[in-house]
Amino acid sequence: MDRQDWIEVVVSMASVLVMLAIFVAIGLTYGDAQGVLTVDGGFVLAGAIMFFVLFMVGIGYGLAYLTKSEDDDDNGNPA
Repeated sequence: MDRQDWIEVVVSMASVLVMLAIFVAIGLTYGDAQGVLTVDGGFVLAGAIMFFVLFMVGIGYGLAYLTKSEDDDDNGNPA
């Protein structure tokens, strides 16, 4: 694996770990004594999932822009 692949793996893994931490925080905050998520918690969880999807799209675009080599053309193909 080259440097670009390692960057993508590390950023993706860090993003997933942050998302898991957010899920745990939502569960601890909005869960009741039986471990069931409240209605408000369901809405917050759905919002967190939507945020994660949009966040990963942004991460993908950012990585594509930052890791683009100088000799690639506009389509990302080597010149």
